[in-house]
Amino acid sequence: MQAPTRECIECGTAMVGPLVGLRELLSYRDMNLVAERDMWLISALLAGGSIVMPFLLPVSIVTLGAAAVQARRLRRVRAELPVAAIAEVRPPPPAGAVTVRGTVHALRASARRAWDGGTSIAAELAVRWVGGLYLRATAVAPFVIASAPGANASHGDVVVTGVVRFAPPMIKYRVAGPPSVTGADPRLAALGVPAEWRFAGLLHVDEITEGVMVAVTGTIREEPVAALASYRDGGTARVMRGTTETPVLLSTTP
Repeated sequence: MQAPTRECIECGTAMVGPLVGLRELLSYRDMNLVAERDMWLISALLAGGSIVMPFLLPVSIVTLGAAAVQARRLRRVRAELPVAAIAEVRPPPPAGAVTVRGTVHALRASARRAWDGGTSIAAELAVRWVGGLYLRATAVAPFVIASAPGANASHGDVVVTGVVRFAPPMIKYRVAGPPSVTGADPRLAALGVPAEWRFAGLLHVDEITEGVMVAVTGTIREEPVAALASYRDGGTARVMRGTTETPVLLSTTP
């Protein structure tokens, strides 16, 4: 879930569509609505032909009623079906990527979470199950990793910015079947999910706050950082910048 843009913030795909229409794309993989469309088309042709051939009018009324009954049945079936999941693939790290472990510190301000109005350095809300990912929303502000002593101490402090992706959590499934999450959940409703949408998955919320130990994977470059700049100092720092193709991978560590 994201604000209206021309490109997906997760994968960079140029795809624009209204939220209310996404249920059709997520629920019906084959999008096979030919039968319903043909019924309405036949009814329209018969109604138009009844102008010159009046005996077609009763036939058009019958086909119109049949099309209405079929459309109502399909709407009921769609309302009862859950939104389908997509396979969740963890993006591979780019060439030359390194993993840095350390303590999180805010660079400027924390990010505001759209689903509950709270703030944190990084957070992700997702609906997942064994079949894959149903929905994901992230809120990440630029932050600094104070490198922990050890093998990666040579990296020093690293600024993390750009596209950040939480590593898929290890979900422990303790129930026989998937639970049901609907758009009526206040957190999903705050994201604009229609109340009638139903997900056969588990709602997960991960959050990174000040002082938490994390691991980030990505490429490090020397870049000027405006928040670190001062008089006669460009604020050059080690920066791990994620993109839609190669996001920075973030995970918590014990």
